[in-house]
Amino acid sequence: TAFEEGYAQIKSLEGAILAFASRVQNATTSREVADRIHHLLAGGRSAVHATKNLKDIRHNLTHFANAPQASLHLQNEQFRTLSMAFNEALAAIGGGAGKPISIEALASAWQLAQREHDRIHADIYAHIRDGDVTANDSSSLLNVNREILNANRAILIALRDFHLEPAEAETLEQLPARQ
Repeated sequence: TAFEEGYAQIKSLEGAILAFASRVQNATTSREVADRIHHLLAGGRSAVHATKNLKDIRHNLTHFANAPQASLHLQNEQFRTLSMAFNEALAAIGGGAGKPISIEALASAWQLAQREHDRIHADIYAHIRDGDVTANDSSSLLNVNREILNANRAILIALRDFHLEPAEAETLEQLPARQ
């Protein structure tokens, strides 16, 4: 599928970037340049991790969409709604065309990702408590919710590492996990 092809291209691009960065780091005498390259590589790894997290749950999302249980359809719709809200939050961060990103929007997206994960987590537990989902589906729902949170955080970390200097990045790292 197009997703698998895109994932393979991302991994290939990552390998090429790593090889290039390694050569540049070895050739440079500037500690500042070497540190910046290291920071950018960490952002690239985070972007690849986000893609991998989403790749790993695609089959679950397809299962939820096609399952006969209304509770699975509801949870699938919540995952879709979260994705749309997160994409809007990403758009608010900015950073296109060489413009700086908004640290406040980045922090807001981080908090949105956590808040929505926690809300969906509580909904999944309500479905488990009410007997609306099987044990296997319960585990899958919780896993998908966690992988979406991990992917969203990884995307934000990639943006942070790409756009912010290390001292600025510490601002995001110091945010409370839940708000």
